[in-house]
Amino acid sequence: MSSQRIGRWRMLFLLLVVPLLWASMAEGAKLKITVDAGKHYTHSYRWGILNLRLVPQMAFWLEDEKGNFAANIYITYKSATSKWAGGKDIRRPAALPVWSHAQGIQYKDGLYMPDRDHPLPDAVTGATPKQSFTKEWNIPESLSPGRYVIKAEVNNSFDYNEKYKKDLPENDPDFNAENGQPSVVYKAEVALGPVAGKISLFPCGHGHPTGKDGKTYADMKGITSALEIVDSIAVEYLPGK
Repeated sequence: MSSQRIGRWRMLFLLLVVPLLWASMAEGAKLKITVDAGKHYTHSYRWGILNLRLVPQMAFWLEDEKGNFAANIYITYKSATSKWAGGKDIRRPAALPVWSHAQGIQYKDGLYMPDRDHPLPDAVTGATPKQSFTKEWNIPESLSPGRYVIKAEVNNSFDYNEKYKKDLPENDPDFNAENGQPSVVYKAEVALGPVAGKISLFPCGHGHPTGKDGKTYADMKGITSALEIVDSIAVEYLPGK
């Protein structure tokens, strides 16, 4: 058999057989997310007689190439359960509005953040680490291989600045209630298949200051310390066996 014909058979194998072998995710495939804390990862805020030491709320999730929600990866505990300090009726739609709207689940009070009656499962939740951290997510075999966008949303409450000031009137365009600066959204494309890879996420915009919608706003003017909550977000894809 000529080398030309061997080359053709090899190409047919790559085009027809290999995709069938990856019709579903391999067992043990995972994403490893490493977050390096920035200098404003934590901050202090005096609330009444309490001096709070705050750590950010975060969400990591996958969307397909068309922007459809695909899977939750990791959501910090308070956002995933609505167990906020201050009482059981506290709701914080501004905490992670881009992620919560992307999920597309509207709860009985009309908000998209999970409520206490419908918390997210333990498999995708956890307390906010107090410093830089690495999380591993076992990719479900039900998730189809292909190209995805991995997104992260990060937010610290009460981080007011010159633009997003405390006690602005509700008709002010920068009104933010107790939120301060809005959440910052990061993203990168990731290919899930037979080949391992490493990527870094970069800021692509911010959420609404009061969480009234799930849009990602590209104009980052006036956002200062919120961009220094994290220094970097790196993702490693391990394809499994």
